[in-house]
Amino acid sequence: MRVWLLKIGEPVPTSPSVRRLRTGMLAEQLAVLGHEVVWWTSAFDHHAKLMRFADREEIRLRPGLTVRALRGIGYRRNVSLRRYADHWWIARKFREAATQEPAPDVIVTAVPDHHLAYEAVAYGRSRGIPVIADVRDGWPDVFLDVVPAWSRPLVRRVLCRDQRKLAATLAGADALTAMTSGWLEWGLRKAGRQRTPGDRVFYLGAPRLAEHPAPVDSERVEVLRQRLRGRFVVTFIGTWGRSANPLVVARAARLVAATDGSAPPVGFVLAGDGPFRPDVQRAVAGLDQVFCPGWLHNDEIEAVLRISSVGVVPVGVGRDQFPNKAFTYLSGGLPVLAAGQGDLSQLLTEYQAGLLFPADDPGALARQIDRLRRDEELSRRMAENAYRLFAERLDAGPIYTAFAQHIEQIASPHIAEEVVGCPG
Repeated sequence: MRVWLLKIGEPVPTSPSVRRLRTGMLAEQLAVLGHEVVWWTSAFDHHAKLMRFADREEIRLRPGLTVRALRGIGYRRNVSLRRYADHWWIARKFREAATQEPAPDVIVTAVPDHHLAYEAVAYGRSRGIPVIADVRDGWPDVFLDVVPAWSRPLVRRVLCRDQRKLAATLAGADALTAMTSGWLEWGLRKAGRQRTPGDRVFYLGAPRLAEHPAPVDSERVEVLRQRLRGRFVVTFIGTWGRSANPLVVARAARLVAATDGSAPPVGFVLAGDGPFRPDVQRAVAGLDQVFCPGWLHNDEIEAVLRISSVGVVPVGVGRDQFPNKAFTYLSGGLPVLAAGQGDLSQLLTEYQAGLLFPADDPGALARQIDRLRRDEELSRRMAENAYRLFAERLDAGPIYTAFAQHIEQIASPHIAEEVVGCPG
């Protein structure tokens, strides 16, 4: 069958160094199963903030998997009117471009972006094509978490048109999927309906690490190996922004450094970059046990996991976060120190695969780090449980096989109607 996937802002894996995220892993699995996949995305690289492709450029990632890029206006800041205009413009371009392409048998559109998802649902309904809306987070509700409390009533009024558009999109979709149970429930409330068998949760997941990894030719990784040898290594990997602010980790590092008087010593890896970089740099200034290597390639991330002792998931905006790096830590058998609530904290508690700490409390995080650092048996047991949790519930292979089969089931009535309706 022919499948359209709609997702902007996710890296397009044009080389092995680019880590596949949700759409990339789903697209790959659908293509492996023999389906023809078209991934509609933006020509703009959300992370690097530059135009990567030409307008309507086609990028063939593998047999059966093509990326179609649409060029917007680009933006410099993630929270900005220009980004909003960029997404609106891409949605409009999709509306025009979609009519010039062979129709798909099923569409899977990410939410957000609600502009593009709205056009996908409108296109599907006008042609009798089933559409699955995959809820990734709670925009625009999460936007209210980043504005001052006094301005929220006004912001709600400003966003009322977007809220109506989102509700119409989710109500018009044939099925909802989501990355967490909390976001599925949120999507159903917005859609104004009860859950049906077509509404499913598929965790983001992560690929298994290679059992026998190839040597990593990276000076940054080699420097980290040398400087962190013999240390209990606390790792954060991600964007230094509101969605997962590493500032609490940086502040915990200073507290740990002030009391670190026994073996094993602690080392911190804060990998990534983003808007909070100046704040993080000030927080760790003068700490020789904190290392900030910048953005890491896929093979470098795996190498860092192999020298780490624990991964940290702080909470920024959002109510039910299960960030992609949590899956990454668990795939490496790392216990996870997590803030927040929802599926991640529930699974960590159920499997005894990590410890929790209150959001924005560096003192509590420092105490949990110290607890694991001093208790080798607890750390070892939690590491074993972390990998068991990954293998049983969070391995991307089974997750995306099940997701692809679910898409096939949603599409099957439409395909059957096409076959019956074909002239003999």
